[in-house]
Amino acid sequence: IESDLPLTSTSTKSSIPTPILSRIPILSDLLLPKDYPNSVSLDYNNFVIYNMLRHVTSQAYGVIGTQSMFAALSIGVPSLKGASNAVSETSSAAFSALWNWVGKDGIGMTGKIVVGARLGSIVDRNPKLWRFCGDCVQTLSAAFELATVKYPSNFLFLAAFAAFLRKSSDAATGPSYRVFLTSFAINSNIGDVSSRAESQIVFSNILGIALGLFLSKLVQNNLTAAIQCYITLASLHIYFTYKSVDNIALRTFNGHRLCIVLSHYIKTQTVLDHYQVSEREDMFKAAQNFNVFLRNTVSCELGIDLLEFVESGRDVSRVVTLYESERYMLGFNNEKIGILFREDVEMTDVLSAFLQALKLDELRGEMKRGIGENVNRNEAWNLMKESLKWTQKCRDDLISQMQDKNWELKQLLIDLGSARYNVQVDDGEKVIASI
Repeated sequence: IESDLPLTSTSTKSSIPTPILSRIPILSDLLLPKDYPNSVSLDYNNFVIYNMLRHVTSQAYGVIGTQSMFAALSIGVPSLKGASNAVSETSSAAFSALWNWVGKDGIGMTGKIVVGARLGSIVDRNPKLWRFCGDCVQTLSAAFELATVKYPSNFLFLAAFAAFLRKSSDAATGPSYRVFLTSFAINSNIGDVSSRAESQIVFSNILGIALGLFLSKLVQNNLTAAIQCYITLASLHIYFTYKSVDNIALRTFNGHRLCIVLSHYIKTQTVLDHYQVSEREDMFKAAQNFNVFLRNTVSCELGIDLLEFVESGRDVSRVVTLYESERYMLGFNNEKIGILFREDVEMTDVLSAFLQALKLDELRGEMKRGIGENVNRNEAWNLMKESLKWTQKCRDDLISQMQDKNWELKQLLIDLGSARYNVQVDDGEKVIASI
């Protein structure tokens, strides 16, 4: 993270006042980074407020869920008459409770390993969505904990499944959280920001436990009241989670953010900063990668065989000649756009390819509206040349503006496909060799 990122912006998603924590010296020292607010990004305030509230509600309904499981295991139930029998039955009940409790935790940990292995490589592409989905799963786990008091004979199954969901949600929310903390630290102070984030979590959890204990006393021995309390707290938890991530302005490019920036550049020749992109970003669309943002073509496919876009060797030769100075090739028909990257492709080449794809999609839409039908092969070829010429003219300016806006250009969070090509000379002609 660069240390000279700007602390002002032309826009922010929502105007949230400085957290009250900063107005209380002892809390400010314990919970906020050194030199706050100058040491963090503009979206930090909003995240802290709602993230602490989500921890309060999470701990509160967690206490109610735990109370339900204790009731299902008969922990805390008055002893039966007769000392010897009471001791024997109490020991048996305690051993059974211990077995069930350890068993459900063990199954839950297994779930975290399995889900974590699956999500590890994709959370970075859309951490906002995975944070939100993870918290939805976490709230669902408490519902199964509540069910144990209604069906105590199925305790191990219900409690184990609840633990599985809870630990699985950690596999999604944990990595996402670290992505956010890295984004907030603008003065190379990720250690300080992370440390204060842990303090904020502990502080919020203490408040949540206190709230949960108070509510558990009110709903004691009343399943209906416990369910109503859970629904209220779970709903607030999901709302606070959404509000905490919705405002975050990430500097990395996934498919959605890149298309927002490139589409705006094509229209205005200016690049949006990450705060402006955050206002336009839809974290649910971001899961759909690049394809969803082409308006006039069915889809865009990466790393495909470009031979399906040509009819003869002459067409292949024309494509190779057209893209001779580029590290990618692009082809299209009336159904899709295809991009294939050369083996030595760099980040600027990838940005150029996507910029041309969006420009080509725009030109095709304009032509189709003008002639009222699909474009033919000659028209498609002319559009290809026109879009490439425009891209070559504008890309240096695009990259320069992206750098000025402090976008991260060393990493692109899009799956580019595994197929690559190089160009070889065969009998005096240049041909494509797939890799």
